[in-house]
Amino acid sequence: MALPSGVGSLAPFVDAGVFLDSEVQLAAVVQRLAVRCGHEASDLLILGVAVAARGPRFGHVRVDLDTIADLHLDDHDEPAEVPWPDPQDWRDALNAAPWAVATPHDAHLAPLRPLVFDGRNLYLQRYFIQEQRVGSDLLRRAGTEGLLGWSEQAIDTAIDRFFKPSDQDADAETPDWQRSAARGALSSPFSVLAGGPGTGKTRTIARMLATAQSLALDAGRPLLVGLAAPSGKAAARMNEAIASAIAELTSDELISDELAEVLRSAQATTIHRMLGANPRKGFARDRFHPVPFDIVVVDETSMVSLPLMAQLLDAVSDRTHLVLVGDPDQLASVEAGTVMGDVVGPCVDDPTTGGSGTVAANGPLQRNVTVLRVARRFGTDSGIAKLAAAVRRGDPTEVLATLRDDRNDVGWIEHADSPSLTALIDEVTDTARQAVLAAQDGEVEVALEALSSLKVLAATHRQQLGVADWRGRIEERLIAEGLDVRSNERWYVGRPIIVTRNDRLNGLANGDVGITIATDDSLAVAFEGNSGERRIIPTARLDHIDTWWSMTIHKSQGSEFGHAIVSLPRPSVPILTRELLYTGITRARDRVTIIGSEESVVAATQRRVARASGLRERLWPEP
Repeated sequence: MALPSGVGSLAPFVDAGVFLDSEVQLAAVVQRLAVRCGHEASDLLILGVAVAARGPRFGHVRVDLDTIADLHLDDHDEPAEVPWPDPQDWRDALNAAPWAVATPHDAHLAPLRPLVFDGRNLYLQRYFIQEQRVGSDLLRRAGTEGLLGWSEQAIDTAIDRFFKPSDQDADAETPDWQRSAARGALSSPFSVLAGGPGTGKTRTIARMLATAQSLALDAGRPLLVGLAAPSGKAAARMNEAIASAIAELTSDELISDELAEVLRSAQATTIHRMLGANPRKGFARDRFHPVPFDIVVVDETSMVSLPLMAQLLDAVSDRTHLVLVGDPDQLASVEAGTVMGDVVGPCVDDPTTGGSGTVAANGPLQRNVTVLRVARRFGTDSGIAKLAAAVRRGDPTEVLATLRDDRNDVGWIEHADSPSLTALIDEVTDTARQAVLAAQDGEVEVALEALSSLKVLAATHRQQLGVADWRGRIEERLIAEGLDVRSNERWYVGRPIIVTRNDRLNGLANGDVGITIATDDSLAVAFEGNSGERRIIPTARLDHIDTWWSMTIHKSQGSEFGHAIVSLPRPSVPILTRELLYTGITRARDRVTIIGSEESVVAATQRRVARASGLRERLWPEP
């Protein structure tokens, strides 16, 4: 990379692969601004700009100058060997440039400066402002009284209709935390419902909405409800889960046909669609044009980045009840921030706690957060549930014991040359063949069902048994069997597709999936719709897509598969973390198979995701 004038001091960092061109270019812009305005941009200031710009690429909202020397490069095993400056010298240089570096107290004042420095942590200015806005917004909502206009007695009377003592609760003294969460969502304009798969989050939300709409219908006007999720796949799953919960309420004769119809009228969409995102114009919804809902429920909140949460809060007025739902033990968003984890942090800090409940720590959000821990979907003897719980607790001994146990729903392949891996590849190929043949016969639904019945989830793209490796293995097998999949060409009938970026022109969201089919004169992709409908889009109109024979674990968030195959890298790879392994395991509905050495499994169980963020400090200040 040819460095722009004035930023030559970044050369050793660029040569080591620390910075991308965009990060270098931002540093060059600051350097040119300094020259134009008569300021001096020291080498340490220029390095600070590039480092702060790099942070969000790896999920960091801010950068800690005291720990920057431990920086890893992508999937590399060792920290980058580059000439990091002494932290104190770096701090002095930043403090000596107030024209470019703001303090937390004047970051919002003109003239706006590219950096904010609090004495240890360095932010890009826009991320600092977003973090500040999100923190103050959530605290304000948490301290506000409910706005739906019902008395406490009316809520209690209505909610008792939908939340009755469960036969599964052995301890009659145990509070009904699902009921508590639903009541909180109706009595407070801000609430959070956290929990793993199968803990009853969707049941709770559906019955909370049934309670709200029953009260609203009695008053003569149904509420406007907005349902949203970060990805198209997550929105589709939200619709399916809510529809199933409504069907259960109908079957149990707890709701009338009129109430059922009102509940079904709320259809989940992506957050970007709800906010009217436009790649050229930004978001149509903001504080001046808020979303027109009485209640907004956001699912899979762990996938929501800090910038998107800031935009969402901007577009949801204080008159709307906002409910955030998600699993804080999953991977955080691909983009910067750990919003869900920061919001419920004190509740999940001690992974050994097994019960449900509100946050035990004292703080302004303590009455707004409920965590559900009891997984009912899998059953008491579920290996998937036991494995996920052991990973969440960070207990490698229990994880290995569960993997070695003879269970129908959990498998483990330790070695890449194992005959078991060959047999598994055969199983994966069989499923791929079913999808291709179904697509060739025009049976779109059969093909998509085959693709969702089994999926390889890899930790990395490029390493052995990563996404690209699995894709090559599958297509080579299919070609050897005589199927026309032509791995050296982009399109073929039966090619599974996943959208990798929001596509407003085609009405597609990041994470939408489909299968390539033949039309009268060309190829097209049949995509799943949020409400079960199919959309057919010519391949010539598609961009920002990838082949969906396998996918990264990160990309799998919001999805569910009958058999999830979790493919782990070697133990020293930094992205191998507890959150990554937990996320992969909890994508499985019926069976999970782990591919990885004992060392990789132990490393994943013990290593936590470390993202630099100040939001938790704002929401849960130390006493």
